[in-house]
Amino acid sequence: MTVSSLEKSVAFYEGLTGVKIANNDEIGGPRMAKTQGQDDTFSKATFNWII
Repeated sequence: MTVSSLEKSVAFYEGLTGVKIANNDEIGGPRMAKTQGQDDTFSKATFNWII
């Protein structure tokens, strides 16, 4: 899911489910951009696990 504000979305879903972030990654750079046909790219991602 792509969101306009990662911080606001994390706060919303943590409040809704009570589940805290399990992993937070920041990825990007020339190598990743090349796979997407871009000059440069940067992404932030979080993972919440509900078991």
